[in-house]
Amino acid sequence: MSTSGTPKAPKATNWSIQNPSFNEAVPLYPGDTLTVVVDDAGDNNIGYVAAVYNATDPDPPYANCTALASTDGGFTYHGDFILGAGTQKKVIAYVMNTQDSQINPFTIQSGSGSGILAAAAATRPAALSKTNKPVPVALSLQLDAPVEGAESDPDPLNRPTTLLYSGSPGPECCWLSQPVDSCSDRADAAFWMLTTSDARTWILLLRRGKADVVVYRFTTSGEQSGSFPLQLYLAVGGEGRNWPRTVTLSPAP
Repeated sequence: MSTSGTPKAPKATNWSIQNPSFNEAVPLYPGDTLTVVVDDAGDNNIGYVAAVYNATDPDPPYANCTALASTDGGFTYHGDFILGAGTQKKVIAYVMNTQDSQINPFTIQSGSGSGILAAAAATRPAALSKTNKPVPVALSLQLDAPVEGAESDPDPLNRPTTLLYSGSPGPECCWLSQPVDSCSDRADAAFWMLTTSDARTWILLLRRGKADVVVYRFTTSGEQSGSFPLQLYLAVGGEGRNWPRTVTLSPAP
């Protein structure tokens, strides 16, 4: 008997939301910062996006989630989220560019949080500014000229894009955007990532999957350091587009 019409079992997946765990009572308060951690568990997915929200709210769609970052070569992904009011929460994570998702409900403490973690995230990059002021937690990215070679007009890349400071532990400071529909002929979305480990070198990537579509760089010499607004210069451009020579990063309004 032919089995050509027999449905195939879906591919088994092992990835999971590691923090917060399912139904965990998290010792944080409204106003504190929760670090969401996703364990890829050998699935070799290209990335993840996530959102934290009140349990009574609708589940956020993929487009409303924030890209998570990995500092260990794709084994785990993480991102920081400030907790709003309410004690009953959920975290949702999607495999990047898919609708494959997981949801973990969790609870937090009632009352007013100390905000220590949120304050730490806001002030941690302070040493990178030559004015000795904290680098903004939210930055606005603007291409200094329209990108050419897009399939639609206007291209979303030509609009201002917000990058949020991740506050992730490690030697580098990192800011991430939400997924960007860059009007490519590929279905997978891209996202901007800004990194710096000192005040002298700033690198801005438009990353799609595990490839860097375009790279901008700002490098200074001697004791000079970067301050905002900051102009970065094109280092590498791809996908057959005429990328602008410079982009500008400013504190988000």
